[in-house]
Amino acid sequence: MEVVMNNRFGRFLAILMLVWATISSAQTVELGGVSNDAGGVVNFGNTDGSNNEKVAMPLTLLSPVAISKIVVSLSKVGTPSDNVNVEVRQGSPDGSLLASGTVPGSNISNSPGPKYEVTVPTFTVPSGTVCVVLSRSGSSSQGNFFFAARGSSGTAYGSVSSGGFMYYRTGVGWNSSNLANSFIVSLWGTTVLSGQASDPANLGFGDVNTGLTSQLSLNVKNTGTAALSISSVASNNGLFTITPVVFPVNVAVGDSATFTVSFSPTSAGSVSGNITITHNGVNSPTVIAVTGNGVSSGGGGSPGGGSSIIVTGPVSFSSSTLDVGTANVGASSSRTLYLRNPDTLAVAITNISTTTSEFTVSPTLGAIPAGDSLLVTVSFNPSSSGSKVATLVANYATGSASAVLTAVGASGSPSPVPVLSVSNTTFSADSTIVGQTKGFVVPIQNTGASNLFVTNLYAGGNNVSAFTVTSPSAFTVGPGEIYNINVLFTPHVLGVRTATLNINHNGTGGSTTIQLVGVGKEAPPQAKPVINIKASSLSGMPPYSVTFTNDNTGGTVTRTEWQVKRIRDDAKGISSRSISEIFSGYKESYTYQFTEIGPYIVELELDGPGGADHQPMADTVWISIKDPKIAVSQEVVALPAVELGKGSTTAEFSISNVGESGLNVTSFRMSGLDSTDFSVVTEPDFSVSPNTTKKIRVEFKPTRTIGDKQTYLYIYFVGPDSPARIKLSSTATDPPWGPSSVIDFTVNNMNVLDDTAIDSATVIFTYRLEGLRYKSMVMHFGDGDSSTVINPTHKYVGVGKYSPSLVVTLANDEVVAPRTKENYIVISSPPLPPPVPTSPDFNGDKVVDMADFFMFADHFGKSVITDEDKKFDLAPDGKIDFLDYFLLVDAIGK
Repeated sequence: MEVVMNNRFGRFLAILMLVWATISSAQTVELGGVSNDAGGVVNFGNTDGSNNEKVAMPLTLLSPVAISKIVVSLSKVGTPSDNVNVEVRQGSPDGSLLASGTVPGSNISNSPGPKYEVTVPTFTVPSGTVCVVLSRSGSSSQGNFFFAARGSSGTAYGSVSSGGFMYYRTGVGWNSSNLANSFIVSLWGTTVLSGQASDPANLGFGDVNTGLTSQLSLNVKNTGTAALSISSVASNNGLFTITPVVFPVNVAVGDSATFTVSFSPTSAGSVSGNITITHNGVNSPTVIAVTGNGVSSGGGGSPGGGSSIIVTGPVSFSSSTLDVGTANVGASSSRTLYLRNPDTLAVAITNISTTTSEFTVSPTLGAIPAGDSLLVTVSFNPSSSGSKVATLVANYATGSASAVLTAVGASGSPSPVPVLSVSNTTFSADSTIVGQTKGFVVPIQNTGASNLFVTNLYAGGNNVSAFTVTSPSAFTVGPGEIYNINVLFTPHVLGVRTATLNINHNGTGGSTTIQLVGVGKEAPPQAKPVINIKASSLSGMPPYSVTFTNDNTGGTVTRTEWQVKRIRDDAKGISSRSISEIFSGYKESYTYQFTEIGPYIVELELDGPGGADHQPMADTVWISIKDPKIAVSQEVVALPAVELGKGSTTAEFSISNVGESGLNVTSFRMSGLDSTDFSVVTEPDFSVSPNTTKKIRVEFKPTRTIGDKQTYLYIYFVGPDSPARIKLSSTATDPPWGPSSVIDFTVNNMNVLDDTAIDSATVIFTYRLEGLRYKSMVMHFGDGDSSTVINPTHKYVGVGKYSPSLVVTLANDEVVAPRTKENYIVISSPPLPPPVPTSPDFNGDKVVDMADFFMFADHFGKSVITDEDKKFDLAPDGKIDFLDYFLLVDAIGK
């Protein structure tokens, strides 16, 4: 049964929640729980022969938590002779049991009562969903059962409760917006900050040729709340190997580490194993399965790793002979030729070499796509003069290709040679968002004495798809020159990406390899849209069109909603929406035609990938048939001078309504340093008809300093041009000081009764200062307190007699004798009213029910009561408090 609480009872429940928060301060932090958003109750443990219900309340934890206490809110109907079982289970109501406890039924109250705590040995709950399950330990007579709240949503880990809770009694639950998020069941404990490794998918290599190697990437992401340290990544099968092997590998929160797993079958057949990742996270060790199948042919693999390559043939060099040229002893010369693959399948070249050391070759291995070629550079470095002959051989799984090399070594001075130099063997790209591209350069320099001819330039390696070389594959670098090789980095996944930049050239060594490194990172959160509405105009006569615009300086907008709301005439709020229009994408400008008079508010709501923003326009749009218009008789009103502290002077000016509708003046306000010296004698809240005039009287009464005074008077009225402004000015002259000077004070009441339950009273002082120029004044109230404020208000605490004293310091620093009034103020306590017999049947219908309850709620909390209130003082003790409430609760239904 659900009861929606009357708003008059909100104050009462708020007081109860504050009382509970005061008496239940905990040493631990309440991490989260199930809230009573639905505002209902559910019974469990019925013994009606058909069921014995359980209540399961889920709680989602975003991080591991060390739990030490369970808190539940319970009540009962009748007198169950058994107890309430409390269980914490993982994942679901039927999941594994994490902890359990019991709340004795004899301890649970029939009336609204406190939460019940179940202390358990501390246990750690990993992140995820846990359920607190409430059930009955046995059964007693029918009609005796327990109650708990049914939560309609879970509260995420990390929120902190003030300790407020809901009350339940005899199947009736009260709910209000103030307590809608109170926890009905919660777990108490402390956060366990730790790393947590992701659960990588199992690795499957498929078919791989025996004697070759296939490689796959293993990504481990830290999904925990603290740094993750990986101490080892090990395989239980030697055919599966892992790189890198240098540990520990540290992974920040949200980052990933990438490992390369290689499969090198030595014989045909299926192979399986496990890779164990050991780390300091809460789910260590993490184990993944890895499988592969060795085949004799038709499978994948490569001599050194990389993507799977089909091995077949035949291949051949573009020429059966190659003249490498003439080179002086100690120098070198180079020539190129192609190794062609005419087949429809790719070929893995396992080795490219020559038969003599005077001839070198680059590259020494490689993969040739179907129908493609591999550029091979041969360098001749003679150690002696004369004709030289050698054989160039390229081996692959099913055969080999060869070509005859010839060259001539010449005696004499060595020819100038080029030398390719790099400042570093590894170049890193900037961290780049996955899917985006950034460019960087790899500078090379020719530090030799002759031209450096680059004959081939390409990228290779494990993550070659992330790197693109945009420079030409062949170019010349003169002696001493620097050439920048342009590379683009485009990561497709998170984590470290690597590749190699291979450069074939005629310089020393014939080839150079440079390591390329980049990191793929997550895109940062997108900014939410920003709202700043402006209007083409703020008032007009219907029908009147106004164009509203917004300058969005924030993120992308995917949805725009313009709303026009009319403010109710009774000034109690905004009425229901007049119009709402929704647009896909960003609608920067919106035009609306107003057809009815009145004030309007315009609101804008923007949605985008980065979030949403919903704001009203700062100004109100006025639509009226006829507008009032104010005119003042003068812009400056000068009042006659007045001696400081001695009297006042007045002046008048006029306002006119030159508009077409009534001018309603609502208030006057002063603004300026001297505003306290001026006041308006004419009362506000009056109307001025069109083409009529109203006189306004103002007063000047200086109280503190001499000199020229001025302030601004603002006249507020109903209309788009409000307020009007007028300048007021005058002069406070220096009064004489002599025997006729007056220093005195009075109070509003000298003999007063205390106005609260703690014997206190508030007294207002009024000063009379004439014929003097003072520098400062101090009122000593006679109770130890004092004030320098003119005409102060003071609260006396405690019954007794008080002697106030006014001390004035003149402008020449002379202190005048204090003006003291002995026993001037007397505070006394009122007599207590005699007890009045009362009855909880407040409405006289001879039944104590909820109607009497809500009449009582309107008077609850009063510490000083009137004759009208006395019938609600059930004690009676002169107050309407909790004692009266519990007397009323006991009588309900009688």
